[in-house]
Amino acid sequence: MFESENKKESDSIGELKRRLYTRGDMGRRSLRDSRLRAREENTPESWVKEKESDTKLMSRKPKTGMFKKLFVASFLFFLAAVSYASYQFLGGNNVVSSKNINISVLGPAFISGGDEVSLQVSVENRNTVPLEFAELLVEYPKGAASGETGVAQEMVRNKISFKKIPAGGSYQEIVKATLYGEEGKEQTINFTLEYRVEGSNAIFKKENTYPIRISSSPISLSLLSPKETNAGQELSFKIKVASNAPKDVPGVLLQIDYPPGFFFKSAEPKPTYNNNVWKLGDFHTGSSREINVVGVLSGEDGDERTFRILGGGISPSNERTIGVIYNSIFQTVAIRRPFLDARVLLNGDSSDSVAIPGGRLVRGVLIWKNNLPTRINNAEISVKLSGNAFDRGTVSTERGFYNSSLSTISWDKNTVEDFQMVEPGGTGQLPFTFTPAQLFSSSGGILSLPQINLQIIVKGEVVSSSGDNSVSVTTEKIAKILTDLQVLSRALYSIGPFKNTGPVPPVAEKETTYTISWSVMNSASDVSGATVTTTLPPYVKWTGETSPESEDISYDEGSRTVTWRLNTVYASTGYRNSGREAFFQISFLPSLSHVGSSVGLTGGVSLAGTDSFANTAIQTTKNSLTTLLNNDPAFKVGGDIVVFPKP
Repeated sequence: MFESENKKESDSIGELKRRLYTRGDMGRRSLRDSRLRAREENTPESWVKEKESDTKLMSRKPKTGMFKKLFVASFLFFLAAVSYASYQFLGGNNVVSSKNINISVLGPAFISGGDEVSLQVSVENRNTVPLEFAELLVEYPKGAASGETGVAQEMVRNKISFKKIPAGGSYQEIVKATLYGEEGKEQTINFTLEYRVEGSNAIFKKENTYPIRISSSPISLSLLSPKETNAGQELSFKIKVASNAPKDVPGVLLQIDYPPGFFFKSAEPKPTYNNNVWKLGDFHTGSSREINVVGVLSGEDGDERTFRILGGGISPSNERTIGVIYNSIFQTVAIRRPFLDARVLLNGDSSDSVAIPGGRLVRGVLIWKNNLPTRINNAEISVKLSGNAFDRGTVSTERGFYNSSLSTISWDKNTVEDFQMVEPGGTGQLPFTFTPAQLFSSSGGILSLPQINLQIIVKGEVVSSSGDNSVSVTTEKIAKILTDLQVLSRALYSIGPFKNTGPVPPVAEKETTYTISWSVMNSASDVSGATVTTTLPPYVKWTGETSPESEDISYDEGSRTVTWRLNTVYASTGYRNSGREAFFQISFLPSLSHVGSSVGLTGGVSLAGTDSFANTAIQTTKNSLTTLLNNDPAFKVGGDIVVFPKP
């Protein structure tokens, strides 16, 4: 049975093969005809339309899918390209990568200030392509000295040209410089390799740094001074500068930063610049210098004042300043109350520096007090006056004695009974007066930077268990004399830079123009920010005419204010040289209510500014100007009174 079925199956397969492989179309046609016959069916119209619609959708879907696939494929290709390019640039073997460039430095980790440092610098190119136009820039820290000149500079730069570093090649160089700086400070030397690659104009960089710590300063500084002092007592201290370097240290400057309340009196040697900078020159190995400074320190009990001393090389850009600091020290001095406090008030001002007007009586008061818990015996207080504005013949005092030959007012136990024994907490007041000299004379002489100096000296014997100890304290006070700044204000008609019109005397309801003149004079010191101002009444108009063109004269219509901005008025203006003068024109329209009166043309005139020497604001005023033209040569009596208009 099984054999029969197998035979039938085998016959069928063989027949199928014969039909398939028969030449011509007979076999395929016969197979097609037998297997794929057309079938006719009645299909609803609506169904057909739906199929057509679906067919259209099916025809579009493949296009959308292909676009998305193409986009995704392109994006992935772009990412792959970028990644490959980055890899090739940063770490590939066919292009230059900064990671394959090595800058190594061999040298000491510590160096003494002023010593020459020698560094071995190696530049290695581990790339497979050469470095074109390669240059190594070496930047030393501020104040380094080049190996060639040995002179300290703000910054030393050295450029080494390698031109071309081949693939796998390297260069070595020795760089030298002398480093300065404070002890313990770290200095940094910067190395920058600049290069190009073949076929590109772009400049690439590779950087490295090398730190070196200064183990010792090229100079040493020491200060010998008291740790505390009485307020107002003379204070002296000594500064020693010595060389620490194995070779010469060029161009050393010493600078002292004084604390607030310190008054410089003298120094040996004298300062080179101002009162706190010494140019010490070159320091040879083992050499040293000493500077002695004397001054007075003021302040309240318990205050502390810190002095800062700096030594270093001269700045190439400014010979008065330190370019790089070699060494610095600090010294703090505590202030204690003086055993016998003595303060001088001038016109009620207790400041160390006061401003007072010239040629006017000055009222001085010396206030004293025993600050100790013990008695003071045989107290003495004196005030010595000096300065170019001091007039020896004007001093007057109560109870004290004025020695005109020494210009000194003195109080002791003979004139002040309390001074024989001043009990703890004892206090009192001692008045005196003086008048500063005139700032200018009839001969034309003018005092320049006028001032009066007051030196207060206190002496006494402090009672203690070991006996009476003599002590003394000195304080100083400065009185700066204010410059004499004046303004002359005039109303004119017939003279001046403008042609005036209208009736004189003025007629009601008729317009008359006038010229206003301002002249400024200044005596002893420059005045900054000077301005002259006035206001115009409502019946007066600003015509806009001003003179000269070089002067800044303006009018504010809202406030009706005329302003002349002079900026700086120099000393001696109007005395040794011509004064500053300005003109402007106004128009006056009198009302019937003005008839029979002399009428004001301007408000009061004010001149204000700052005395540059005394650093104090000053002001002077003048009365308002009227139709009374006393300074006009053509003016006649009665020409100022407003009259009725003629019928």
